[in-house]
Amino acid sequence: METIWSDRIDAILSKGHPLQCLGINNWALERESALAAINVIVELGHAILGGDVFQLNDCGVLVSRNSWFCEPHDGENDKAFVIRSSKKAKAFIELYPRDEKSTLFAIVPLVKSNS
Repeated sequence: METIWSDRIDAILSKGHPLQCLGINNWALERESALAAINVIVELGHAILGGDVFQLNDCGVLVSRNSWFCEPHDGENDKAFVIRSSKKAKAFIELYPRDEKSTLFAIVPLVKSNS
């Protein structure tokens, strides 16, 4: 299997639903799993650049067209960006409507080439 982000991050995210059938090299996780994955990714020292929302139905995983993103501020150090980006990702996921039981979240971590 090809590494998408890094061996460690792929091991966390690959517990979700694969998105390769949509042409996306990532996985989508249920709400609680996505929040737990963010915690681990942050513990590994990686920021969260953003993510996308998907819906799971009888036909598979569908794109919802909802997403979030986070970019570093000018002069912001890596540690501050990791913390701020994780807070933004968690807030988006936690505030996303809960009436949709089939909602999935794909997370896009910032993985630098030496990671």
